[in-house]
Amino acid sequence: MTIDPTSPLGLMTAALRARQSAVGSLPAPPFQRPGGADDDEWRAQIESARDAHDRFALRSRQLADEVAVKLFGTRASSLPPLPVDAAPEATTARRTVPVDTGVDLRTISPDPRKLQLPNGTPPPLSTPAIVDVPVTVYRGVADGSGPCIISMHGGAFWMGGGAVAQELGGPFSIWLARALRATVIDVDYRLAPEHPYPASIVDLLSVLDWVRTHSVELQVDPARIAVSGVSSGANAAAIATVVEASRVIDAPPLAAQVLIVPSLNLADATADQRADTAALTARRSQILGYLGEHVDPAHPMVSPVLGAPASGLPATVVVTADHDEIALGGAEWAELLRVSGTPVTHLHYPMTHTISTPDTAVRMTREMTAALARCLRPRMPPASADGAALVGSAPPGPLTDG
Repeated sequence: MTIDPTSPLGLMTAALRARQSAVGSLPAPPFQRPGGADDDEWRAQIESARDAHDRFALRSRQLADEVAVKLFGTRASSLPPLPVDAAPEATTARRTVPVDTGVDLRTISPDPRKLQLPNGTPPPLSTPAIVDVPVTVYRGVADGSGPCIISMHGGAFWMGGGAVAQELGGPFSIWLARALRATVIDVDYRLAPEHPYPASIVDLLSVLDWVRTHSVELQVDPARIAVSGVSSGANAAAIATVVEASRVIDAPPLAAQVLIVPSLNLADATADQRADTAALTARRSQILGYLGEHVDPAHPMVSPVLGAPASGLPATVVVTADHDEIALGGAEWAELLRVSGTPVTHLHYPMTHTISTPDTAVRMTREMTAALARCLRPRMPPASADGAALVGSAPPGPLTDG
């Protein structure tokens, strides 16, 4: 769908892209090892390219705010006012979660044949047996246990982590922790190509298990945990949720998942990418860098919309864009979940994958948070015939398509 150049989104998109083009060209990410390069040389090349792309992402956020202020009088990254019952503040703590790098999805799932899980791609660089995955814990709960949202940043599977994730995503995580009186945990997961599929998914599931194990210390209600992701991070969140639903463990199931402009079909390309040879080549290189040569991008546990099990999953919030030039599969996955009986809220907005007007950004944040809040309400035990509470919990109330 073409953006109306006279619409608020059209005006903002044109102005922002003009400013971005003036920043200059970016180095092509070295997703495949250059001939003759040893581990240290290739790692240095990856880190140099990643740093350049991360700095461009930060600059793009600054430019978007400048353009929005000029056009609309307020920043593009504006957040809604906090609810009247929001937590007065949120604390921030840095932790690490040990992850066994020898674990893959076939190890985690009780029946890898049922999910037809692919073999993971061996790391192309030397990797320790145990790695410490950093997490940032934002806590907006004053006393007692509360809900928890485990969040995966975007970045095309290979960038957007570390300090950049904290700067770009931290303000929203703090806002969400206060708005929902929740604990929000941002995962600085391992990135491709050094850590290919399924490292990011394993990291998310490992953090989920860590939260459950430390729920008393973290003051998290194990029955009110959600996972969330943006773009490529939403791909990891969606797949982790499918795998999690197949596990037989002594823990309450996930309460919800939130998928924001999710990239759920890696086997295809958007119309914008197909019309741009350079963009299509870059996408194919990026997917190869994430999956390696032996994992099929059309596999359902890589591209969930192409056949991953859609039943038995937690209540889901899916956010999609009218003019998404990067990600595919969000709307289709929402419909598959709905047909399977999963409660779904599908929120659709006039924006691109990375650009929205301030009004749209505020409305999206407000509506998405309201939908998530419904999923994370305390679950009251159903009453027996004599009025006594039964062991167990009731599912969240029905969600509506938006």
